[in-house]
Amino acid sequence: MTEVNYLEVLKNNIITFCHQLASSGLRRSKALAGFLLSLSSNTLARSPVALSLNACFQHQYSSIFDVIDSLSKTKKERNHTQRKVRRICFEQFVEQTQFTSGDRLYLSIDVTPCVKSFSPTLEDRQAIVAPNPGPHQKYRLEEGYNLSFVNVGNFDGKWSLPLDARRGGIDQTSSACGLAQIDTLLNDQHLGLETSLVVLNADNGYANVPFLQPLYEQHDNLVVIARLKKGSKTYTKVGLPATGGYHRQFYGEVHYNILASDIKKRKKCGKGDETYSVARTSISEAGADETLRFERKMGRSKRKVDVLVERFQDRLLKSKGGLIMKDKPVDIIRIQYLDPENQQGIYRHEMYLIISGERRGEVSSKEVQQSYVSRSDLEAFFRVGKQRMLLNNFQTCNLLHLDNYLLLVQLASWMSYPTAEEATRCINPWERYAQKEECVPPQRLSMAQSIRAAAAYYATLDLRHLSPPQRTGGTGRAKGTKVSRRKRHRRVRKRPVKG
Repeated sequence: MTEVNYLEVLKNNIITFCHQLASSGLRRSKALAGFLLSLSSNTLARSPVALSLNACFQHQYSSIFDVIDSLSKTKKERNHTQRKVRRICFEQFVEQTQFTSGDRLYLSIDVTPCVKSFSPTLEDRQAIVAPNPGPHQKYRLEEGYNLSFVNVGNFDGKWSLPLDARRGGIDQTSSACGLAQIDTLLNDQHLGLETSLVVLNADNGYANVPFLQPLYEQHDNLVVIARLKKGSKTYTKVGLPATGGYHRQFYGEVHYNILASDIKKRKKCGKGDETYSVARTSISEAGADETLRFERKMGRSKRKVDVLVERFQDRLLKSKGGLIMKDKPVDIIRIQYLDPENQQGIYRHEMYLIISGERRGEVSSKEVQQSYVSRSDLEAFFRVGKQRMLLNNFQTCNLLHLDNYLLLVQLASWMSYPTAEEATRCINPWERYAQKEECVPPQRLSMAQSIRAAAAYYATLDLRHLSPPQRTGGTGRAKGTKVSRRKRHRRVRKRPVKG
């Protein structure tokens, strides 16, 4: 290709992304780019090998195995490849959003189950709670893995794209795996997040001392927003040195995260139906340090609701397992969604959030509410990743191949982001709305809409530079070669007991 043609090709964001992959040092870069184009435009394939039928994939179907296998062949090499992929994705984020050093970065973290019930050759499978149980089941246990994702979100529409994806270990909780991911991101010098304020949104599975204390202590530029369970306890700080035991020296009055004080009956352990009463003092009696009220539109119907936000500053969590929290105050935020007419709550329970970090005061109460609402975009990414990018349908007998496939899903997700800006929405005749398209304000396509429109857009690109070289033939498997059966692994029943 001549220099003039090469410069013309670079004008397109998708082709630029493909050239970025080619210059990254990843193996089989041409086949890798074709595979990502097929994966980011998949609407029909139900297995990765069926992606070879896509017009964007110009190689043989056996090259799909080569792409997954050659990405990394050892655990150490996989960590090196993951670092490359993370930097490619972050460079794409900087280019698309004009992110500069010092800007705020909003992250979301959560785990999703990956069912592998019919893969007995995979080791370290464990019991996981699978989604969508039957009509008469409260939950459903399957065999598989928990996949942990740290996504960047709250930018240009309801998009949430992964910066780090990994499989949770058999001896790791979801919060322990997330802690390792956040440490890796913030300690990566290539990303340059030392001068940026990083706001991390997490579910109630991360609102615990083993997750919050190390991040509070090691990263000054990190603020964690996590959801607290209703009825959990926090303490006030002791203003003056108090006499007495350890508890009275550092912890003051205890308050429960409830709307009003009450008396709770609890069962005695090992006493059958015998109960005892506990008087619970509401955090409302401590008095909110800040109260904010504003109007918001919710849902597709754009229903107007009043949002009441109350902030309780400098609360303490109880130290646990040798992790000291007595000198690490946090803020508690209570959020209620009220009907404008009768001022009654539209939800059954109010929501409590914990804000942890040295610079938590720089994040306003309204920003906390808006940032946590955007965390739901991560659930939409999980849905697209499983349905369109075949996270559950990828069946393999090699655990390292599953880890490699997570990196491919991560790259394909970032490839779909510039596609949403350049592609045209694909609407079938039976799906057209009554409102004319010219009357609808222009909006960026969602991730699912981008994948649906990608096939028609990719067909307009010149992808000849991704075509494979002329075939020279191969030796193949020698005649009479016998392949031994792979070892089968049982499901791990429980985690090892912590010493």
